[in-house]
Amino acid sequence: MKYLVLILLAILPVFLIAAYIYKKDTEKEPNFLLFMLFTFGVISAILVIIVNIIMETTIPFFRKDFSNMNPLELFVYILIGIGLIEEGVKWLISKLIGFKSKHFDQPYDIIVYTTYIALGFACFENILYVFEYGIQTAILRALTSIPGHACFGIVMGYYLLLAKLAIINSKKKAYYKNLLLSFGIPLLFHTIYDYFLFLGNIILIFILVIAFIIFLFKSNKKLKEIASLSSKLLKSTK
Repeated sequence: MKYLVLILLAILPVFLIAAYIYKKDTEKEPNFLLFMLFTFGVISAILVIIVNIIMETTIPFFRKDFSNMNPLELFVYILIGIGLIEEGVKWLISKLIGFKSKHFDQPYDIIVYTTYIALGFACFENILYVFEYGIQTAILRALTSIPGHACFGIVMGYYLLLAKLAIINSKKKAYYKNLLLSFGIPLLFHTIYDYFLFLGNIILIFILVIAFIIFLFKSNKKLKEIASLSSKLLKSTK
């Protein structure tokens, strides 16, 4: 019974956010595609674990106890050892599968794709943490980590959409700029988020929770606008 409660607490916030994103899609994506993207998100979490093991084995810096690091070392550790790897793997999957999908025929589609990949990642990661640390961790991560990954996914999808529109309008410079931003902005947000979290200051964690609430509230209007955009915007890519 205990493990059932833990797994429900681990996955419930993931599926609530997935339902929220899915509901806004005016023309629903194929279930098999959403399942595949979510699954690849889970696989990306496993790949990150493997990469982290390799880095810890080969690079002494990443074997250090982060609690003994100075602020600059901690920032570099989080930027490269966590943010760069996690967002990099999710970005590659988003670009190679979501961005190039034949079903990407509406502006909102790519936001669904990137968010589902991010939530697949968050789901696997959350299960590991909740099973190891218990209910308190489940509650804390439901308010911080899960919304955080969703926010990173939404931002990634938004800039990939701009990159797609740049291709349609034959604007190569804008395409590469937005492609870079689709990776760089989530990486920056992720690094700042983890940096605050690793500092362990309750006030900073509270600020994170408020920031995610504000972001989701503010993005609601933007997501509605994107979801209502005509599919004609992407017709020329077919």
